[in-house]
Amino acid sequence: MFKKNYLIWMNAIIVFLFLCSFVLIQYNDTRYYNELASAQVKNDVKLAADNIRVGLESVTSQQRIVAETMSNDLYLRNWLLHEPDRSYNHRVPKTLRQALLADDSDWAYNYHDLYSYLKNYQQNYGYTNVFLVSTKTGCYYYNDGLNKVVNKKSHFDSWYYNFLDLKKSYDIQFDRDETKDYQLSVFVNYRITDEHGKLLGVVGTAQKVSEIDDNVKILEQQGKLKVYITNMGNAHNSFDESRGYYKKKEDLMELLGLSESELDGLEDKAQVLTDGNYMISSSPVKSLNWCIFTVKDTEEMMHTFLIRSRNGFIYVFITVLISGILSFLMMGWINHTLFFSANVDETTRLPNRKSFRYIYEKKVKRRKRRVYSLAMIDVDNFKVYNDTQGHLYGNAILHYVAVHLKEMFQDIGVVARWGGDEFILLSYQSPARTKDLVDRLNTYLKEQTEIASISLSVGVTVIDPKHPLEDIMENADKALYAAKEAGKGCSRIY
Repeated sequence: MFKKNYLIWMNAIIVFLFLCSFVLIQYNDTRYYNELASAQVKNDVKLAADNIRVGLESVTSQQRIVAETMSNDLYLRNWLLHEPDRSYNHRVPKTLRQALLADDSDWAYNYHDLYSYLKNYQQNYGYTNVFLVSTKTGCYYYNDGLNKVVNKKSHFDSWYYNFLDLKKSYDIQFDRDETKDYQLSVFVNYRITDEHGKLLGVVGTAQKVSEIDDNVKILEQQGKLKVYITNMGNAHNSFDESRGYYKKKEDLMELLGLSESELDGLEDKAQVLTDGNYMISSSPVKSLNWCIFTVKDTEEMMHTFLIRSRNGFIYVFITVLISGILSFLMMGWINHTLFFSANVDETTRLPNRKSFRYIYEKKVKRRKRRVYSLAMIDVDNFKVYNDTQGHLYGNAILHYVAVHLKEMFQDIGVVARWGGDEFILLSYQSPARTKDLVDRLNTYLKEQTEIASISLSVGVTVIDPKHPLEDIMENADKALYAAKEAGKGCSRIY
């Protein structure tokens, strides 16, 4: 079977190998593009975090520079050094107007000058608040006058005492501004010290968070991601809630599904974490003591990628399948043509000698219990037809005989051309039954008038599977010789 269809089988193997190669290539491509897509997402979230970090530093840099400049200003340092102690019977004007009317004989703590100083900074830079808190008196001065005296028991003053305990030169944080109806603002606080490092007070600036809000919103829309900011080292204050993108640690841990140690690990350095369908990038902002987290849902993007990859695979697979089917059909036709030319006699359209040997081995050797007969058939006086009528006529005789032999033994045997004017028959019947059929055919051929009288000499013998084909044929040849000796046109059994 394999030899008969070897071209088809070879084509099937080639198509199979091609499909396997294609699947492996597609698998590798899918892995590569999946890694590429993951790398792109990582780059996107990291780039977004970096952009926000740069934006935040840009928005707050002026604020920090102004607050730092004020903290180093000799005017504020001298003013705090000469500020009257609250233990004295000293009345502090609460507004700029009251300060203007007050009789301050000592210029060093002229409240009108201080308020004007703070007011000028507030107006020049467009801040919502410029303030100064004195360590000596606890007075909270700002650009419009005296706000209050800070108190450790006040919840809204916790930022001040926490900042002092922090032992840092400055911090930046979100907090409510008491001077502006408690609106949420970005505060920068700086320590003021004398030449010996003794704390004199805290100066700072505040501005609305709207500019930061706008920057975050734009980056979220552009990158199709979420942005979160958390405090990672600044002093804690009265604003201890989560608001929009600003999250306190507890809420951020719950939101991202991270433990405290995992979140602290992300705050140590910039890195990207893959968590299920999400990619989380952390970008610590050392100058602000904040950490920016950008979170991107990769499910939609990866789903789109997988659909494209699947569609590409289907398209190519269908193309390969159609090509394979066409190749099978073509190879089947070529295989049939080659097999026919190699195994079928061109003149009689019967199996040739080579094909008969294959059929014999298959039928006889594999089915030893069944009774078989072998017959050698010779067309009588064939040489006369060739010599008198020509080879074409002789070929017509052979074809005519072949057609009737095949028809007679269609389902009970196999007829093949052995060579010249000789045929060989593998009959599935006993020798006697085979002889009867051959004799009936002989009678029929002799009676035909549309072609010259034809007769066959036939030698029949039984097949013993234990003996080779040559021995069986020798016995059939002996029977054939006996039929010719008997006058031809008959059959004999050996």
